[in-house]
Order: sequence, then structure tokens, then C-alpha cells
Amino acid sequence: RLGETTSRMWRRGRWLAAPTAVRPQRGMASDGPPPKVLLKLFEDSGGKALPSTKAAWKGFRQARPRVVGVDAEGTHFTPPLMVQIAYGIDRVIIERPVATNTARGGPSRLSDDVLSVMADPSVVKVFFGKPDDEHLGCAMNNVINVQKLASRHWLLGAHPSLAAVASLAFDLAVTKSRQISKSFRGMDRKSAISAKAKKHAAADAWATLQIYRLTFMTHETTTVVSEGTAECAPSS
Repeated sequence: RLGETTSRMWRRGRWLAAPTAVRPQRGMASDGPPPKVLLKLFEDSGGKALPSTKAAWKGFRQARPRVVGVDAEGTHFTPPLMVQIAYGIDRVIIERPVATNTARGGPSRLSDDVLSVMADPSVVKVFFGKPDDEHLGCAMNNVINVQKLASRHWLLGAHPSLAAVASLAFDLAVTKSRQISKSFRGMDRKSAISAKAKKHAAADAWATLQIYRLTFMTHETTTVVSEGTAECAPSS
């Protein structure tokens, strides 16, 4: 039996809340409205994909987020080709790990800013899936698998898609492009990543965070579950 939860409606780039009973929907009615593209929802919220710069991290520290959404692309590398960290309502920092010694082609590593956030036990890190599957190559404290929470909350299968869970959390049909994620599989450290691909990736991290905030948090500083500490493989 599903309990009372909160339904969110999208109106002019803002979330409105109204109590309603939510039932899991694997599809949408044929006469219903067309699905919303996840990237469009991110953009309509005022979402910004920010490069990992000193200015971006200064803004992050000033905001003092207690929970962030984390996603990665190009996870056939450790650390991955790109890491996205979402915080607040509409901000996502995009990081591309850099070589420790460019002249000698040294191993790539995440910035000290990202490593600090990952290791900080006071900041909840929310992932859509197992945190270790992102291959960040660092220790992570206080991590949560929101896909696992959603599967139990809505009585879904073991591995529901981000779009399916977002549809339930946002109370509207959501779709997302799979081509962007597939495009990273053929990339290496030197590959150029388009602005469009970065925005799509940022939208995934943003959605992961908003799903958690809307469904599994009582307020900004309270979490309902923690999977403790995850240890990743060394950087390469």
C-alpha cells in the first residue's frame, strides 16, 4: 500500500506542491500530454551547467549545500571523463579530470574541490545507481543510491530508469535522450565534449538531486538513509 506523498507540478519554471496519492505509472495514457524532455525541464528551472572554475567553487562554498547530486559520464575510465555535481535548485558544476603531469602524460585526477566534497561526511552525495559504478577513483562518505530508494518507494523493478523515476517524482511524463550517454563510450581523455552533451549530463545530475529532495527529504538538512562510506579504485 502506497502512502500519502507529495505531487509536484511544473508551472513557469517553478515547483508547486499539492498532497495527492501517487501510484506508479509505467507509461502514460494515450490521450495525455506529450512527455517533457529532461533537458528542457532543467533549462526551464533556470538550470546552469558551470565549468569547474575557482568562481564556480566559490559559489558552491557560499551556498553551503548539505546535499548534492552526483553523476558521471565516460565511466570506462577512472576517474571518468566528466563528473557533474548538482546543488541547490539549478546549479551544476561540470568537471573534466586533468592529467597530473601533462608533459609526461601522467594519470588523471579529480580536482581538490571535488575530492573534498566527496570525502566530506557532512555533505550527502546522491547518486542514481551504485556510487562505485561511477568510477570516481576516490573515497566517498555519506552516499545514497536514490535509484534503490525509488525502487522500494514506488514498488518498481530493481533498476528503474532515471526518466521513469523522474516522471513519478515530478508527477509528469519525462523522457531523456540515450544517445548522449552512448556517445561518451567512444571517447578518450582528448575527446572534445560538446556544450549540448554537457547540458544533457548536467540535467541528469540535477534530476537525481531534485528527485531526492522532492521525495526522500523532510527538509534541506535532513536525510532519511545513508549507505556510509564507499571506497573507489585508485585513479588511472
